[in-house]
Amino acid sequence: MDIWEELCIKGFNGDEEANHFILFLEGCGQLKNNGFTVVATSLKDQERSYLDQLGFVQQQENDQEYSLPGNQWSLFLETRRNARVRWHEQRQLELRQQLNDTLKHVQALGTGVNEKQRLALVKEFAHRFANDVGCIPFMRGLVGFLRYQLFKHALTEWECYDYVLTQNGTDVMIEYVRLLQGVLGLELVSKQQQQGQEGDDNVAITMDGTRQQQQQDTEDQILIWRMNDQLTDQALSDILSVLPREQAVQGYRLSNINRSHQVKLSPLIIGLHHPQFFVQWIRQFLLQCFSFIPRLKK
Repeated sequence: MDIWEELCIKGFNGDEEANHFILFLEGCGQLKNNGFTVVATSLKDQERSYLDQLGFVQQQENDQEYSLPGNQWSLFLETRRNARVRWHEQRQLELRQQLNDTLKHVQALGTGVNEKQRLALVKEFAHRFANDVGCIPFMRGLVGFLRYQLFKHALTEWECYDYVLTQNGTDVMIEYVRLLQGVLGLELVSKQQQQGQEGDDNVAITMDGTRQQQQQDTEDQILIWRMNDQLTDQALSDILSVLPREQAVQGYRLSNINRSHQVKLSPLIIGLHHPQFFVQWIRQFLLQCFSFIPRLKK
């Protein structure tokens, strides 16, 4: 690995010195007649050493100015783009492995935890991630899933892409799994690889007719979550009341497993999450209240 690619990888991994140097080149460098030029006045000795190793030439007219042939800088940019793609692929594989390990170790809360305590934990989670833009896809998917379960006799399932859980890093991913498996008690019923689209030229085939392992590893993984049978409509409604109201249309479906706990909610609570039901109830209520009017006219 040459010095430039090594610096790029260090920058992707959070190395401040490498990242600062690369940002300096991209932000302060200029393409001139003599090539790609930077002024090294603010650089430290180590960063000046990087310039020498990368092939920058110190100008005789100004010893603070370093230049590199323009075509060489273009190659550097292409190398950085390719390195970023490989880094993201490797990072996704690492996060997926961490996700699989986390899914094995996080256990649902014991029977000693009541609904009030469960609700408090959900509320705490919602408060901590309320202003985190990166959590929006997860929040929307979860809220949509909980709403989809309301008033249904069968348990519902949610097809959730693994990157929804992993895209914000390891720490946040663990919090997601703790909420889903630990607090809400959702059941992970299966993990599936997303099938490549027909005509995908990027799928590599080995001599025995199978996809290469690298291609398989980088395919999107779909997690199938099933609703906790112990969550009644009342409990779901309470949980939804402390979560954001926005929702996304994701892969929700009914399973063939009937719910053993279902509570008939009041029209007011129904209207909280399903306004159309509340409007219908109001209409029926008014018709019932004023049903005597035709009889009076007679």
